[in-house]
Amino acid sequence: MGRDMNQRGLNIPADRPPPANHDGQPLEEGRVIEFGTPVIPERYIVYAKRIKAARAARLTFFHSTLFGEPGWDMMLALYIAEGEGRRLKVSDICNESGVPPTTALRWLDRLFDLQMARKRRHTRDHRIFFVEIHPDTTRKLNAYFELALKRHSPPI
Repeated sequence: MGRDMNQRGLNIPADRPPPANHDGQPLEEGRVIEFGTPVIPERYIVYAKRIKAARAARLTFFHSTLFGEPGWDMMLALYIAEGEGRRLKVSDICNESGVPPTTALRWLDRLFDLQMARKRRHTRDHRIFFVEIHPDTTRKLNAYFELALKRHSPPI
């Protein structure tokens, strides 16, 4: 059964158990739940994962220097993580980019400058930062995937 809401979009009364991910596991302690964050439909998460997998599959046939869109790879990873109720650390998102760490950090700074992503400090370990997709970016990606699915793909 597909989900209609991601974890951050839920309004959870105080007398209910803490939020859980789609597998029923409790979310990491300290997880920030913001109300009004856009819902990510399950079919868009599936589509984003397919795009990500197709991009990775190209490396089987072509040299990695032929392609390069680390910003897009980061946005896909953040979008998927948001939809699944997961958090990505700065190091995780840098690994998702497929470029050297210094290049990844420059791309990440670009996403912050464009207000497409934001950084949050871990509540207990202040050395750790999480990267989250900005709600406006989620809305834009939702619209993009809706259009792409209508134009280029059979229904998922």
